[in-house]
Amino acid sequence: IKTRLSEGSGFFISDDGYILTNKHVVKASETREWQELEDAVEERREDYRIAKRDLDAAHADLDNMAKRLERYKRSIELADNNHARRVAEADYRYLKNAYDRRQRDVDQVTRNFKKHRRAFDKARSEFNWQTNAAILQSQFKIVLKDDTELMARLISVSQDQDIALLKLDDHATPFLSTGRGDDPRQGTAVYAIGNPLGISDTVSAGIVTRIDKEYIYTDAKVFPGSSGGPLVTEGGQLLGINTAKVTQRGDTEGFGLAIPLAAVE
Repeated sequence: IKTRLSEGSGFFISDDGYILTNKHVVKASETREWQELEDAVEERREDYRIAKRDLDAAHADLDNMAKRLERYKRSIELADNNHARRVAEADYRYLKNAYDRRQRDVDQVTRNFKKHRRAFDKARSEFNWQTNAAILQSQFKIVLKDDTELMARLISVSQDQDIALLKLDDHATPFLSTGRGDDPRQGTAVYAIGNPLGISDTVSAGIVTRIDKEYIYTDAKVFPGSSGGPLVTEGGQLLGINTAKVTQRGDTEGFGLAIPLAAVE
């Protein structure tokens, strides 16, 4: 399943084209790509904020120096003897040189500020364009096993679960039955089917390691893009929908999570 921001997986659950997937596959605000875009905007915003702070400080410093120059100029005009005038003129020249150097610094700070402002404006504009279009998206490109590309429409999303339902109209489709078989048990051999990392039509194998009310835990590998694909037994019995991977920070290993079929029904 391809959206404006990302790709995910899904599977048919009826012969008339109904497709199960994850809500976060079709809802832009819940995708990893949305978060990355948002993080990029915030990073550019912070760079812009720092550049603005530096520019304000530089202008304030330059204004203070300009006021001091005016005072020295006034002291030159009011000097009542040549010695006092020469001292005031020397001080004025020294401060004027410092002022000119600071002006060049301000010019550089201004260029830096404008660069960061353009980067922030561009990132914000791209985020708004991409995400607004994704939020409004109600039809999604689906790619079948034989690489046929079709359009499916969004039917509904669950308020409580990471589940969404799509519909491919006017097609007879093979499907995985959602009829209940034996409940999964620890140690049951399972297969996670999906499109991880942009690689289509892949299968990873493992066993059920833990079961609770919310998730089936498995050591079958679940990567980004596998979300929404089915978790099945060796006999093809549908157990749940692959939805996430749980790892410790910095660790590449972990557990795959699938939403149990009971939650779908």
